[in-house]
Amino acid sequence: MKKVNKNLVFYFVIALALAAAGITSILARSRLVSLLMAVLGIALMVSGLVQLIRFFLARIRRSGDFSVLFRACMSMIASVFLIWYQEIPMWLMVVLFGAYMLLYGTAFLIQWWLYRQDGVKGRFLMFLMMIGSYVVGGIFLLSPSLTMDDMLILFGVYCLMLALTYFRDGLDALSSGTKSRMKRKVRFTMPAIFCALVPAKALNDINEYLKDEDEYEIDDHKEEEKGDLDIYVHVTDSGFGLLGHMDIGFEGMILSYGNYDTDSYRLNSIIGDGVFYLAPEKETVETYLMVEKNNLFVYGLRLDEEQKAQIRAAINRIVSQGYRWHTKIERENGFSHPQDYESDFPSRLVCKANAQFYKFKDGRFKTYFALGSNCVLLADSVIGRLGTDILSMRGIVSPGTYQDYLEKEYRKKGSMVISRRFYPCPKEKKKARFALRQ
Repeated sequence: MKKVNKNLVFYFVIALALAAAGITSILARSRLVSLLMAVLGIALMVSGLVQLIRFFLARIRRSGDFSVLFRACMSMIASVFLIWYQEIPMWLMVVLFGAYMLLYGTAFLIQWWLYRQDGVKGRFLMFLMMIGSYVVGGIFLLSPSLTMDDMLILFGVYCLMLALTYFRDGLDALSSGTKSRMKRKVRFTMPAIFCALVPAKALNDINEYLKDEDEYEIDDHKEEEKGDLDIYVHVTDSGFGLLGHMDIGFEGMILSYGNYDTDSYRLNSIIGDGVFYLAPEKETVETYLMVEKNNLFVYGLRLDEEQKAQIRAAINRIVSQGYRWHTKIERENGFSHPQDYESDFPSRLVCKANAQFYKFKDGRFKTYFALGSNCVLLADSVIGRLGTDILSMRGIVSPGTYQDYLEKEYRKKGSMVISRRFYPCPKEKKKARFALRQ
């Protein structure tokens, strides 16, 4: 009962905070921003003066660090702009918002063009979203009549919509009984740029918690409630992999989709031929951990027999849309010298887990696009039959968006998400697995 109450507090407090922020943004607008800038400017001024005094006191003892002097000067310069030249940071915020909307529109444009090339139907909505993003971004960048007030009105409306989403999640957490489905409804999420950082943030939180511990007191043979379908969210310790990747595990097999054909890379690997693979789950997870050095967040979903049949049908339909694609080691019959293919991920997975790779003949997954038709979209084409609502509002969806959604579902009483586990890539003095703390 305590856990449910804590979840209710979480949802409703966040909803109230967002609603308050939204209403304040709409009513106070730039006056509020001006006040916040002044407060921040004063804080930076005080911080800069303190660092400056510390630097000169240290110089008297001949031990001053010039990096302290640099930070002090930067703090004081920033404080001057925030207190006396507020129109400059306000103008910069409006410009950055306009640029963000243009980048968002560009992502829609690229996805619409790829769908057009591949003959995908139903792309008109994406075209409208592209036009809308470009219009909003262009107006804020080019129109001198739009100010911080206009941007804050949009921000306030967005906060109110987000507050409604959290409030609805709180009401769902109040309901009793076990849910056999998740409902697909209109859902607002955090901005894509923040959602993309969710896997890295989750990994960092765990690393911070465990950095002073030599071992985990976890029973490797402990019985845990395991779901009928597992959703894997990968995250690496550094690099592009911090943004995450998403797989599905079902009935002993892994289904994964990505840009795995290096010969088809475009736009620095953001675009390429859409490739998916099927591989035994146990061997593939071991490869992810031991060879690829991925950390895995795993969420287990409970399914009934009808839902299992729906998932099987969805996976079979995906396989029927593909044709066998042979990796480099298969094309060149290099199994006698696999070390020559260590730099090629598909070849490594074929050797280690006996994976089979496929390319799509047609359809929306024929061409992979990291900001559109990506691993999350394919996974949702399967999981969405269970009623997940994370993609109801179409946009840039990352593994972090889905992970954030799964975390919320896990907190709800009677949710289909019944387990949550974490598998770190093996490190010195650490076991290969431990359960997430409640």
